[in-house]
Amino acid sequence: MSGPSPEFLRHMKGMLPSFIKGIAEKVAIGRGIKAPKRLSPKKVCTLCTKLFDKVEVDAGKEPPLEMGRCPECEEKLKDGFVAVVAPNKLAFVKSERLKDLAGNTVQVSAENFLRIQQEYLNNWAPENAHANKPAGPAR
Repeated sequence: MSGPSPEFLRHMKGMLPSFIKGIAEKVAIGRGIKAPKRLSPKKVCTLCTKLFDKVEVDAGKEPPLEMGRCPECEEKLKDGFVAVVAPNKLAFVKSERLKDLAGNTVQVSAENFLRIQQEYLNNWAPENAHANKPAGPAR
């Protein structure tokens, strides 16, 4: 008998579905074909959890994520805002009462965050929309 044995063919048939899936996801490559590179985030913002600072990586590989502050959050802190952080919530506040905390991050409980938010809504109702509002939930 010439050619591959039936056992070999059964083995190859079992490998086909995963090979086809790998080609579709662009992680399996044939001879002489280079895997395409893609952009993958390298850092995650500690305030807003945005992924940023993308680098080019091989398909199927992920760089380890580093912690840092994204340019948008860093810019707001440099402008004198205070980042008020609660579980799953973030607000940037600029206030005369908080000027000594300008550029810093303050962690509060979810309950206190709601109080700050309510204070903002009570003092700056929609009818005062044309007024010079503070840039955050607290005055």
